[in-house]
Amino acid sequence: MNCIADAPEIVRQPPWIAAQCLQTTLSFTTLLLSIKFVLTLKQSTLLNTSTVLLILLCTAFANLHALVLIGIQVHDIVTSALYTEPCDLSFKTSDCMIPTCIIMFCIAGMVICQNALWIDRFVATTFSRFHHRNCKQFGFTLCTLVTALSFLVPFLIFYKDPYNDTVLTCVMTPAGSAAAVNFLFNAIVILNFAAITANILIYFANRRMEKTLRFNLTQRFQAFENKMVSTWVGMVVSVQFAFMTTYSLAMFLIRTEGQHLPDITKQVLRIWFYLVPFSTASLPLISLLALRLCTKNRQASINRMTNQKADHSAYMNHLMKMWS
Repeated sequence: MNCIADAPEIVRQPPWIAAQCLQTTLSFTTLLLSIKFVLTLKQSTLLNTSTVLLILLCTAFANLHALVLIGIQVHDIVTSALYTEPCDLSFKTSDCMIPTCIIMFCIAGMVICQNALWIDRFVATTFSRFHHRNCKQFGFTLCTLVTALSFLVPFLIFYKDPYNDTVLTCVMTPAGSAAAVNFLFNAIVILNFAAITANILIYFANRRMEKTLRFNLTQRFQAFENKMVSTWVGMVVSVQFAFMTTYSLAMFLIRTEGQHLPDITKQVLRIWFYLVPFSTASLPLISLLALRLCTKNRQASINRMTNQKADHSAYMNHLMKMWS
């Protein structure tokens, strides 16, 4: 095995250790916030079944990534404390194959799931009767497709990789798949941008429907709920877009221009710009805040529509008395 000569010096750099500790903390935060979010979601009646299934699936991807990352970082921290030889601190990419594939599976799953959410909102907006009648089946179908596509991504990315190089941590992808990984991250940026655009369009479509369906309270309220959920999903995707775009751009620049940097600096930058833990931690946090905000707005909307209905009934009774 070709060992990384600077490994002992790199893994004992304060910035490297700080990055490991921060990512581990963010991973534990993801787990705790997800538990809080799921318990809050369980008590809420705001979302329909298909949306709940997709959000829970997306949260599951984030938590699986957090668990794998905790295992990797704890192992790396213990190894760096016990060993001093470069070969003991360098890992063969073949040994990292399983955790690397799981990480890619989780990243792809979160991105595809966020796109499935806007598809769910589009169907709920455009084909409201179909979505209402087949909500559960539609949600399970989308979740199955998301899981299957996410499962395929690591195999498509790594299937030609010889796994014959070494890395400092299993978070880093094999060098033989650099081009495929760059392509994946570019695709992620495009998909996230498409999801943001789609959610904005769905938001304004439901906002318009809410105004035009003034006297149909049922459809008007459905449009209001679709608008709220689109806002929620848009907030989540926007944050994911910011983190993943920064991550993708940083990794691309490090791979293409990194030869001009000292190896120690390059490796420290690679670990610091691994921003997926920020993305996973922000998912349950924003979802929790958005759920509380949407619940509050929903109650206000119910009160407003009820008052409008009461006022309308009083006005009609007044007219009937005038004509009688």
